[in-house]
Amino acid sequence: MHLAPSKPRSLAQKIALVITASALSIAPVMAAQAPQAAQPQSQNNNLFNDAAAEALRRDIQGGMKLAIAQNLKLTPEESVRFWPIYDQYAVDALKVKEVQKNLIAEYLAKFGSYDDKAASDFVRRWLENDVEFAKFRANSVNRFEKVLPPLKAASFFQLTRGLTMLIDLQIIGQLPLFQDQDQVQRPSAK
Repeated sequence: MHLAPSKPRSLAQKIALVITASALSIAPVMAAQAPQAAQPQSQNNNLFNDAAAEALRRDIQGGMKLAIAQNLKLTPEESVRFWPIYDQYAVDALKVKEVQKNLIAEYLAKFGSYDDKAASDFVRRWLENDVEFAKFRANSVNRFEKVLPPLKAASFFQLTRGLTMLIDLQIIGQLPLFQDQDQVQRPSAK
């Protein structure tokens, strides 16, 4: 049997493959952390622990770096300058995203007991973190333009924005909706 040579994959296809592989490794971790309808709220408090968050962080960072390495066409000289800047960027990005990790942990711990005010406060804090992350990315452009030509720096931000969006989609897809709180069994008041 002879297979015809396949067409080169587009950038979007390459990114989708890397993210799909990363998502497959992330999904079981997140699924294990999502509250189950049959669990009392008190059992949900420890589902998103530091060890699970660290494993998730390593998977995400590894997938991001791999996707960037496979898609950002760097000369050897650019590579020597780029990767140390990227590594610091990744550390700084995690600091900004730490708020998101804490929000997820809070959400899982409190899911089933949110009222309108608490839900509104929560979503506002989540969106404030989104804004902070966008500001962080915008403030990072100059760092990358100092070590890469602007077209390659722009390509880097194009890649990381798409990857971050896909990862966020995977994470949010594993969290139950606020409106589904009534399915969580609450401890009875005595």
